[in-house]
Amino acid sequence: MLAPSAATLALIALNQIFRFAGAYRVLFEFLAYTWLRISDGLGLRWCDVDFEAGVLHVRQQLSRHRTPKHLKTDVPGARSCSPRP
Repeated sequence: MLAPSAATLALIALNQIFRFAGAYRVLFEFLAYTWLRISDGLGLRWCDVDFEAGVLHVRQQLSRHRTPKHLKTDVPGARSCSPRP
C-alpha cells in the first residue's frame, strides 16, 4: 500500500477545516486558494479586486485590533496575488 503524499494529507486537512468552518468557510477557502495570510485577506476592499485582469492588490492588512495597516505598493516586489487556477 502506498503512503499518502504530503499534498494529499494537506488536502484532507483542508477539507476537514472547510467542513467545520461554518459561516467562515468562504473566508477559509478564499485564503487557501489565494495563498493570502488572514490579515491580508481581512484587509481587502472591493477596490483592491481587478476582475478584468484577475488580480487582487494587497494594499493593507487588518490587525487583530481591527486597525488597518497600509502597505507600500510602489516598491519593487510589493505583494500582489492572483487566484490559482
